[in-house]
Amino acid sequence: MKLLGVFAAVALSGSTAYAQSTLYAELGGNNGLTKSVADAIKRWELNPALAEQFKNADTERLEKMLVQQFCALAGGGCKYEGGDMKTVHEKMGVDTRQFNALAEELQNALTENGIASSVQNRLIALLAPMKRDVVTK
Repeated sequence: MKLLGVFAAVALSGSTAYAQSTLYAELGGNNGLTKSVADAIKRWELNPALAEQFKNADTERLEKMLVQQFCALAGGGCKYEGGDMKTVHEKMGVDTRQFNALAEELQNALTENGIASSVQNRLIALLAPMKRDVVTK
């Protein structure tokens, strides 16, 4: 079996660890995630639909927590040390419009950092289920 065939067999076998570690690498590892998250936060602060939510945010802590969370979700071996999404967002009053704007600006930041659409979609698919805990109004 050719080497490429072996990789395809592993990927198709449902090996989540392989798929996730590949996602982490395709997101640029820790450096790539840090840059993309920092750029996303800047976009969120400037977006009229989100600016109020981020006006008093501790962006340094937010960046650290998001990088940890994305790294953990993408199989990078990080441990997310932040709070659960429901507790963190319960008093923020986030609506669907804001959630969608946040996701769109994250995708814009990822694009700006050279992350392929297919890779972005895999990360967004891991984040999307959090909507039910983030959107509170």
